[in-house]
Amino acid sequence: MRIVGRAKDLVITGGFNVCPKDLELIRDEAQGVLAQRPGADPDPATILAALSGQIAGFTQPKAAVVVDGLPRNTIGQGQKNLMRDAGKEWFRT
Repeated sequence: MRIVGRAKDLVITGGFNVCPKDLELIRDEAQGVLAQRPGADPDPATILAALSGQIAGFTQPKAAVVVDGLPRNTIGQGQKNLMRDAGKEWFRT
């Protein structure tokens, strides 16, 4: 396997390497994720169910968390270091 991009963004689960970008693309297509209607909060269980039908079992997230927005830099890219810091209590090291 050859890792292209940032190796620290790769997730290792159950001995398998999972590219988060692949999951992000599928997650963003789930109903209510990117185009949220006022008063209609996306349901984490619904999002996880949508993912389970599209990806292999070992790549499926174990949990989903709904947030108002993600930290972005001046050109609109997600600031992964801030996201990691905010979510570190959810992950084992």
